[in-house]
Amino acid sequence: MENCQTTEFCHELAVGVATMLLSELTDPKKSTHNYINDGMLAFNNLSLAEKEASLGMRANNDPSEGNFATFTDVLCNSGRISIDSAAGIGQARYNKDLYRDHGRFITRGKGKGTRTDLSAQTGAFHTLPEKLQDSLLAVAKKNGMRSRRQFAVSLRRQREARAAKAANALAMKLQSTEKDLINISYLHQKYFSPRCWKTLHQALDEFEQLTSKKEKIECVKEQILIRYLGLGWEEAHHPWSKNKHTYTASELLKHLCEVVIPLQDTKKVPDQPPIKLPARPDGFTLGTKSADLIQLDDGALAREERIRLNAMLERDRREDSGFGDQLMEMQQTSWAIDKIRIGSFKIDMCFSYGDEDGEILQWCQGTVMRILKEERTFVIVQIKWDKKCLREGDNETTRDKLMKSKWNSNDHQQGTWREDLHHMAKTAGNL
Repeated sequence: MENCQTTEFCHELAVGVATMLLSELTDPKKSTHNYINDGMLAFNNLSLAEKEASLGMRANNDPSEGNFATFTDVLCNSGRISIDSAAGIGQARYNKDLYRDHGRFITRGKGKGTRTDLSAQTGAFHTLPEKLQDSLLAVAKKNGMRSRRQFAVSLRRQREARAAKAANALAMKLQSTEKDLINISYLHQKYFSPRCWKTLHQALDEFEQLTSKKEKIECVKEQILIRYLGLGWEEAHHPWSKNKHTYTASELLKHLCEVVIPLQDTKKVPDQPPIKLPARPDGFTLGTKSADLIQLDDGALAREERIRLNAMLERDRREDSGFGDQLMEMQQTSWAIDKIRIGSFKIDMCFSYGDEDGEILQWCQGTVMRILKEERTFVIVQIKWDKKCLREGDNETTRDKLMKSKWNSNDHQQGTWREDLHHMAKTAGNL
């Protein structure tokens, strides 16, 4: 009954397997396509000299695979036989070392057609003189245990080397994952910040305000990577180039508007940046999980949390050393004149102070109360500074000039300004 129920599925499976085999064999990237259909090495395309030269030539790799075949047969059909014994028996069988030329006792046909089968042969062992056979057996028995011990040691050394290689590969992968997670964490953080273009109107408006071709291509790529890497949305992926064609900023912007931004209506936004670790296959299971499986899953979760913590600690260390600035990464693309016009803009501004040890840069926070003068490249505003930033004798309210060129500048210097996003900053302590 089961055969009848699965007949239709087997037909579909046969078609699928055959189709895949044919597509693999005819793949131009593989050498097999030269030997089939009308390939340059197909039989019909060979010259007469090439065909004659191929007569009597082996068309398979039996000499290479034969030893493995006999070894596998012995290992599978000999119960609890050891690997070294199975290999020895398989090799002796493949080389016909112990054959006794039984073929000469086999006849075919009747009467005058009777003949001896000459296809068999006498094995190498039986071609030796009897004294040499006895000597060979005696030496084999004498050295048998020592050979087994040597094989066991060699096999254990091989397994240890393989385990060490696998452990090293896993360590390298985890190290690479931890390194990648640092960059991914910035992208994940940007999605919740003013940096991310959440609507089509915002995307088009921000894109139009960019002046150079380089800025446009970099910003659109960043918006795609925020979703693809920062959130793990595979559907947001788009290649930067294909078939020798490099996609322009406008082409990538179209993908951003038509595919990437609408994903936020259907996709779930993860609370943490995605991380890809080596894991066991999550197949179908019946019943409840065993204690060992629960312990294995808990260990994987613990390892994931450890990698996240290490990545954040390394990110904090880099920022303390001057490499990377999450507050700068989260700022909106264009200068925040629109938010200043609305009012109560929280500002974070860099000032340079001189003392005995030299020049010191300090970020101060405050609130833009109102605009005093607005031009195309700058705006003069009135700022009320937070009390924690004031030194003795400082005025609580000042008149400052905010240059468009110094908005969120990579070069932190006197007058560099940005939006105060300290409340959105994250460190390893948040974990």
